[in-house]
Formats: sequence, structure tokens, C-alpha cells
Amino acid sequence: MSSPEQCSYEGCSEAAWADDPNGLCLYHSPENGNSGETALAVWARARAKAKACDPSFQGWHFPEDPRGQGLLRLFADANTLDIRLDRATFHGRAWLCVVTGSLVCRETVFMGEVFWPGVSFWAASFEGAHFHGPAQFMAATFAEGAVFNGAVFHADAHFGSVRFAYTASFERAIFEGSAVFAQARFENWASWRNAQFGGTAQFGLARFENNANFAGARFNGMVSFHGASVQQGKDIVFDVPPEAAPFSGPDQGETAYRLAEEAARARGDHRRAGQYHYAEQCAVEHENRRRQGRSFWRWLPGLVFGRWVFGFGERPRRVLLAGLVVILLFGVLFWSMAGITPNADEATAYSPDLAECLYFSIVTFTTLGYGDFAPKPNFRLLAGMEALAGVALIAVFIVGLTRKYMR
Repeated sequence: MSSPEQCSYEGCSEAAWADDPNGLCLYHSPENGNSGETALAVWARARAKAKACDPSFQGWHFPEDPRGQGLLRLFADANTLDIRLDRATFHGRAWLCVVTGSLVCRETVFMGEVFWPGVSFWAASFEGAHFHGPAQFMAATFAEGAVFNGAVFHADAHFGSVRFAYTASFERAIFEGSAVFAQARFENWASWRNAQFGGTAQFGLARFENNANFAGARFNGMVSFHGASVQQGKDIVFDVPPEAAPFSGPDQGETAYRLAEEAARARGDHRRAGQYHYAEQCAVEHENRRRQGRSFWRWLPGLVFGRWVFGFGERPRRVLLAGLVVILLFGVLFWSMAGITPNADEATAYSPDLAECLYFSIVTFTTLGYGDFAPKPNFRLLAGMEALAGVALIAVFIVGLTRKYMR
């Protein structure tokens, strides 16, 4: 147990600071930024430790640097060591020059902007970290694993043109602002499982050279994968309806699903490619409806025939169901209005039963034409309409069946 004169932070051997009510030392105390003098003392000690190749700052409370240098000079002479910033708190802007050792920032809190563009990391862990200001990692390089599991980005996060030479893990991460991964390069597996994107998610021109996993991820804003690519034979995973709805609206996700479809087809997984194709086309159809608004004559045929009946070529069973509906509908119409007869001479007097009308409807739909029943004169147009519907639906069914099972 710590003595009254020792810092109450576990593992710290520094003397307790008299102005801290909780018995913490000057470096762990949240009160150390109350004056410029104490803030300068904290940063002076930090630079002295870094110069002595002792970059261990677990739980430190870094006030805003009065000299405006932040982290730039802090680790200038410690770039080959493991830098420990677990549970540290930074006020003001935090910026870094080069880190070739491991950087550990688990549960670290950055209150201001994190400005580390072009930084070279050997390995970095920001698991459970909180970024209250913008996080700028543009054009940085992570030579080993980059771990952001459970991290919370309260403002915009910029990883544009970042090179992840090894694994990149953003599982359960929360992006409350924009998340920019445009032109990023993922050379090993990358994961955003169960991540939450509150703002725009931009993955345009990103390169996935290994598997990428977005299972359980939710995109609550605009999302774009325009120009992104997946190396042939590799996989990129998104949830698809009706199992889950990963995107903010039914008109979102088109580029993501198209990318996943192309990747699945390239590795020969046609079943999965079909699921992504259907989800992509649903997004396109919803976008057309949104843009065309009240001009329903433009989008209604695509909705009824393209999606509901044809299923964009991925739901041939829907065509069978539509055919059954047509047969039953016309059969009931012929029965309710006594529209068929086995003898033309008794055209007006004959009253068929329901079974005869359903039989006639099947024969008409399939254009078999046995001739044992015929429509009464006033119902010939109705029979012709059913025959045309049957020809169209049978053709659509054959096309859909061929597309789905004979690729």
C-alpha cells in the first residue's frame, strides 16, 4: 500500500503533489494544468524521460503544452522504444513526428486534435481510446498491427492514404463524425466488425489486398466504396437484408454491395454474389424512387417486375408465385362471371364450376390449348391477357433459373 507521501496511482513511485486532493503526483493529477508553471513542469519532465529513453507515461495527465509543441519533440529521441501511454489524458493538440517503436495508447483520452500525418508506426494499439477532437493519420504507415478496437472517435477520423502493412482492426469502434479511409491500403486482413459509423464513411479507392470484414457494422450516414478494390480470391463481408440492415436507408450501400459482389464472383462464390447483387439492385431501385419522386410511372414497372416479380434475376421462386397468383386470379374471374363453356352453342347458358375454371386458367396460362373449354365471346380478351402473362412469366422464370443455377 502506498504511503501518504507517495502517489496514489498504482505502480507510481513519484511523490504525491500537495495540491492534488486525491494524493496523486504532479504528472498524474488532473489539476496540473491549472497554471502555466505546473504545465511546463509536466512537459519538462516528460521530455527528460524521453531523452533518457524512458518513454513510459501510463496514466499521465498532459495539460495543454504552453510552448505549443505537444508530442512533436517528446519522443524525438525515443523512436526505437515501446512508448506507453495507457490511460493517459492529453489536453490541447497532440502531434507526433516519427515513431518506429510500438505505441500503446489503450484507453487513452485525447481531448484536442490528434495530428499525426505521415507518421511511421511499427505497431500501435489505441484500444478503447477516446478521440474528442479530429484524429488526423493521413498518409501514416503502420508496419505491424494497428488496433483501434473499441476506440471512440467523437469528431472526424482521417485515415486517408494510410498504409496498413499488417493487420488493421477497428472492431466495435465508434465513428461519430466522418470516417475517411479513402485511398488507404490494407495489405493484410482488416476488420470493422460491429463498428458504428455515425457520419459519412468514405472508402473510395481503398485497396483491400486480403480479407475485410464489416459483419455487424452499421452505417448511419452516407457511405461510399467508389473505386475500391479487393484482391482476386479475397473476401469482403457485409450484412445483407433481411438478416440485418447495415445501412442508414434502403437507398444506401450500392457501392459496398457491388464491391462485395465482384469479390465473391471472382472467387467463385456465386451464391453469395447473388445475395450481394440483389441487395445492390434494391439500393439502386430505392435511389431511383427517391430521385424520381411522384413520377411513379418511371419507377413503378421496375419495382413491380424487376424486384417483386423477377427478383433482379436472383429470386426465380417469386416468378412461380406470381404465376400461381395469375392462374388463381383469372380462374376465379372466369368462375364468378361464368366466362367459359365446353360448347359454343351453349355459350350464354353454361355455368362452369370452380375446378373447371381453374383447369381452363392453367391451360390458358401455359398456352396448351386443349380445346375442351373455350372462353365465351365476351371473355376472349381476358383469356388473351392471361395467355400473354403466362408467356412472359414462363420466359422470365427460365431466364432467372438459368442465371441462378447454371453459372
